[in-house]
Amino acid sequence: MKRELERLAKSLADRIRGVVSRGRVARVDPAADGVPQAVQIAIGRSVHDRVAHLQPYGLAAVPLPGAEALLLWPGGARERGYAVTVDDRRDRPQLKPGEVAIFNRVTGAKVLLRADGVIELDGPTRVAGDLEVDGNVTAAGDVTDAAASMAADRLVFNAHVHPTSDGPTGPTSTPMGGGA
Repeated sequence: MKRELERLAKSLADRIRGVVSRGRVARVDPAADGVPQAVQIAIGRSVHDRVAHLQPYGLAAVPLPGAEALLLWPGGARERGYAVTVDDRRDRPQLKPGEVAIFNRVTGAKVLLRADGVIELDGPTRVAGDLEVDGNVTAAGDVTDAAASMAADRLVFNAHVHPTSDGPTGPTSTPMGGGA
């Protein structure tokens, strides 16, 4: 009886250990309509195809080969698994306590929610849609729209003259941007 209980306990322990594992992404099949993204996972020398990559609501990513995956195997069976999180620490940004980042290992682009409340965008940033700002906008460089740049408009404004009955007054006495 004791041996039987030991055998059952070992069998149960082996099944529990088999429910969670770690592996490396070998290949990715991006998500299709209504079908979750599938990853091919390598665990040691064994390869598991079509493992469903479950992602948090509102976030989507296609991991690169070599990324690490935390895997769940319902019932300990390796026929159908789920990658519940995938991490790629090869180029992960160094963060301070309380910070959050979204980053792209391929391009180096990054959105950093800093601990001090500032949001940093690294890399070219394009806004597709309207942009509303409840505060000041400061630019270290030129600001350009579809017609001209502010620097070009400033040159025109600062050089403009006003006609009077005595002739033109000359350049404005109050230049825009502080320069003549």
